[in-house]
Amino acid sequence: MHVVLYAAQSLDGWITRHSTAGDAFASAADKVHFRAAIRACDACVMGGATYDQSKERMRPAAFPGLRRVVWTRRPEARAADAV
Repeated sequence: MHVVLYAAQSLDGWITRHSTAGDAFASAADKVHFRAAIRACDACVMGGATYDQSKERMRPAAFPGLRRVVWTRRPEARAADAV
């Protein structure tokens, strides 16, 4: 198994802009690179908040064959999504 971590990180070590949810602070080039990297993977593991922010962009039709695993304390909230 080969594990890779992708995150857009600010110079002060944050992986999100403090006042902005999601990936709004990442550059367009970062987003293109991230999508290409995800397409090269068999699975994507993310936390519940990340999933909630990205589930429309990470829908199965956009990434066929990609297993999406969500770490959450509320699995019942995402059961209909089959993740």
